Amino acid sequence: MDDGRQTKKQLLAELADLRCQVAKLEKFQDLVEASSDIPHLNRMETSLRASEERYRTIIENIEDGYHEVDLAGRFTFFNRSFQRMMKYSAEELMGMHYHHYAADEGIAGKIREAYNRVYKTGQAIERLEFDYIRGDGVRRTVEVSASLIRNDRGQPAGFRGIVRDNTDRKQVETLYRTLANTSRAGVYIVQDGKFRFINYNAAKYAGYSEEEMIGMDAVSIVFSEDRKTVAKNAAKMLNGELTVPYEFRILTKDGQIRWIMETVTSIVYQGRNAVLGNSMDITELKEARRKLEDSEQNLSQIIEGTSVPTFVLDKNHRIIHWNRACETLTGIPGRQVIGTNMQWSAFYRNKRSTMADFIVDGELEESFAAHYEGRQRKSALIEGGYEGEIFFPDLGLKGKWLFITAVPLKNLQGQ
Repeated sequence: MDDGRQTKKQLLAELADLRCQVAKLEKFQDLVEASSDIPHLNRMETSLRASEERYRTIIENIEDGYHEVDLAGRFTFFNRSFQRMMKYSAEELMGMHYHHYAADEGIAGKIREAYNRVYKTGQAIERLEFDYIRGDGVRRTVEVSASLIRNDRGQPAGFRGIVRDNTDRKQVETLYRTLANTSRAGVYIVQDGKFRFINYNAAKYAGYSEEEMIGMDAVSIVFSEDRKTVAKNAAKMLNGELTVPYEFRILTKDGQIRWIMETVTSIVYQGRNAVLGNSMDITELKEARRKLEDSEQNLSQIIEGTSVPTFVLDKNHRIIHWNRACETLTGIPGRQVIGTNMQWSAFYRNKRSTMADFIVDGELEESFAAHYEGRQRKSALIEGGYEGEIFFPDLGLKGKWLFITAVPLKNLQGQ
């Protein structure tokens, strides 16, 4: 798109040069007619006019609007695309002043200021954006690049501009910003390594305001030890080699370390390649996960360290703990049964439910009575627990009497 715009600028510059040359020829027409080399000069004039016509044809057929105004700000030339954009007839547009179509006085002042700046500095203006009112009364948004037109003596004679209607893009961008700013996730756009857009949540993660982060180097907030990993993971995700979010640390404005989970994708922002990031602060989640892991580790150590043979089942009857005392009692190593539902094999020759299985299923009184012949009883110490003295003929060489305790482990919802 930028290459196309550059090409258009080059064509416009060449057109202006051709016009100057044609003006010179017209000014010195008498001298041309008196010259002894009239055929040669006529051929030159014809060639110049043909070139001008060729460039005019190109301008008439480009998608963007093109217009020229005099130093007072009145239209002196425009292409068909510009006329269609403005919704005026050619007669209405010719000579119209920019005050007529500016959406309000503030915008008219903005246009006047831009023209004055071009006039004084001679430097073109890129992407001047403002609202205008079409001939049918509809308000639209355009993006204009403006440059100075000089006459054959090199003096300022007016202004030329390329115009693009950005209304639809602005509406999409406004919708996107609304969605981004109401999202619970952090949303940001990085272009040339710098933040070009960032929503409230993403800025809050880092302890900055949104205004402070616009233009900031994106990598500057990444914890130094994580920068290489972040760059590697981001590149993999942009190339489609990584599909799951990656985690890293950031350093906040006040020096705190926070954990962030991020995904990135390639986008085009304001006509140029950029990266869209979505993130979530997972610091509290990471801390809760660490505490849970510590708790599980402590529980595992307690279970492993007790001299009482103990095993633990999950809600699907799979063995999740099988301590050393249980290994000694049954002769079955934990690595052989953890993750399976083979707990019965330590106590019975044929597959059947253990007291712990009945606790998991909630099948208590009737099941116990059928399988343990009344030798079980409710635990006097633990609610929902059962205990009993039971003989296991298949345990060991001659069988063994065991005192069994089976109790439920419940989550915060009581399940």
